[in-house]
Amino acid sequence: MTNLLPLNLQFFAEEAPDAVENTETKSAEQERAEHMIPKSRFDEVNQRYKETQAQLESLTKQRQDDERKAQEEAGEFKSLYEATSKEFGEFKSQFESAQARNAELEAVVGKLLESRIAIIPEEFHDLIPDNLSPEGKLEWVNKAESKGLFRKAAPKPVGEQTNGNEYQGISKESFEKMSYADKVKLYSENPDLYQKLSR
Repeated sequence: MTNLLPLNLQFFAEEAPDAVENTETKSAEQERAEHMIPKSRFDEVNQRYKETQAQLESLTKQRQDDERKAQEEAGEFKSLYEATSKEFGEFKSQFESAQARNAELEAVVGKLLESRIAIIPEEFHDLIPDNLSPEGKLEWVNKAESKGLFRKAAPKPVGEQTNGNEYQGISKESFEKMSYADKVKLYSENPDLYQKLSR
């Protein structure tokens, strides 16, 4: 006969229920053992987690503080902008009123200058500088008049009066105001007039 392989009948037999349970518990225990982390590794990861959480909270707080400060500064800039706008409006209105006043005063100075130039003789008009403002021209005319530039010299008599008396046209009031020496002189030069005025 031929050699047959020896067969293990237990291999073909059904396993006992206790044996199935034992293998299941063993495999679950093996699975748990495979997934278990050593305590030192757990502590290291846990410590990193706590540090990261603290950094996150710190950054979140810093961000909130920065946002609050930015809002406060924005509020300050807004109030500064509003105050500056208000001041600018006030200055603008003051500038406009000053500009209107300036135009009025320039018109008055122009009229004053025209009236002063009208008094000046025609031959002196070309002496007034053209490169000056109306105020400068008016000031120049005033200085020139005070120095006597535009006055015409009164004709001086060449000699003394030969006919008539220097006491012609003296009134009684002016006679009373005369000094004693002047009255004595009048009496010696013109006794008739003296008699007439002394009554």
